Amino acid sequence: MAKQYIMNVSGQSYFSTEAERTFPVVFTVPEQGPDENTGLCLLVAGFAGDIMANVYIKMRNQFAEDYNLIVIQCEYFGYEFMSKETADNLLNDLGNWFTAEEIGYYEKAIIEKPVTIEKSFKLDESPDNFCEMGIFQALDNLRAIKAVQYWIAHEGYTCNTDKIIGYGHSHGAYLLYICNALFPGLFSAIIDNSAWIFPLWLVKPRILLKTWKKNVFLELKLFYQGIQFSQDKMIYLLNTYYSQTVNTCKIYSYHSEKDQLVPLADKQKLLSGIAHSVLHPIGEDDVDGEIFKDLNHGLGADFLKMFDMVYREYHLENADNGGKWNKNTIVTEMYEYKSGIEGGYPFISRRNVGRGED
Repeated sequence: MAKQYIMNVSGQSYFSTEAERTFPVVFTVPEQGPDENTGLCLLVAGFAGDIMANVYIKMRNQFAEDYNLIVIQCEYFGYEFMSKETADNLLNDLGNWFTAEEIGYYEKAIIEKPVTIEKSFKLDESPDNFCEMGIFQALDNLRAIKAVQYWIAHEGYTCNTDKIIGYGHSHGAYLLYICNALFPGLFSAIIDNSAWIFPLWLVKPRILLKTWKKNVFLELKLFYQGIQFSQDKMIYLLNTYYSQTVNTCKIYSYHSEKDQLVPLADKQKLLSGIAHSVLHPIGEDDVDGEIFKDLNHGLGADFLKMFDMVYREYHLENADNGGKWNKNTIVTEMYEYKSGIEGGYPFISRRNVGRGED
């Protein structure tokens, strides 16, 4: 059975702050240990993803054993603000929604017509720790890879350092695109299930719904503060990155023709300008009830079966053209961002042109 390890990794402080932070990294190694053919696989969870959930434990174990991979995941910057637990706590605490008198009324009253109670919430985010949804969340995932590479070397193992596969769903896949642009040449392949091009919940509320009792519904509007703390909207656009990146990674993208968050036409436009990318539009005829169960955002995909399909169809056992920590520079109207290695780990500097680093 595959072996699981957990370690804490130091994270870079967010721009203009000095708050020290660490984040947990969990990785799974084939039972027999790595060999010269063992590659790395970075799994990136999105909103409401829990890296210790059964589905991710199963994915790490199965991918390690079936494909001879060291499988890596981490809880990245601001992860707690995205979690299902945080959302459930807000939804389930009736004190957020009603006074004591109102609770008594609704518990006794027979509600004949549907009633929706709406509330808006802001979480306890700060410039030191917030749901950043972009470059720093990607950076933590890159640091997780580097930390595992150090562990491999420290343990005296050999592996295929040129084989690094990324796999993500929705926001997780979006972060993989940023990872790939920050250090072009690192990933040999990325499997993208419904990545967005810009995280909409930076500019729109995240809507969460719950049925409290018959005909009484709760609608939570969760407002994140990432744009306020970051201020640079352009750095969240994948088009910004890929207009300034020479891509060498094989990208396999699967996207619903009826995606309600990211129109297929927008995804087609993005990928048409990225070399080595393949877009698979998923329509009614592709919903097989096994790999893809619907045409909603995320395709109702079975994560394990989807990975297996792509791995075998594109022979990712031979995906070994990565492993290079090449630096890159991304420029927006506000800032210049530079990637590099500092203190042995990936690092991002930001410079307001004309005023030096901040």
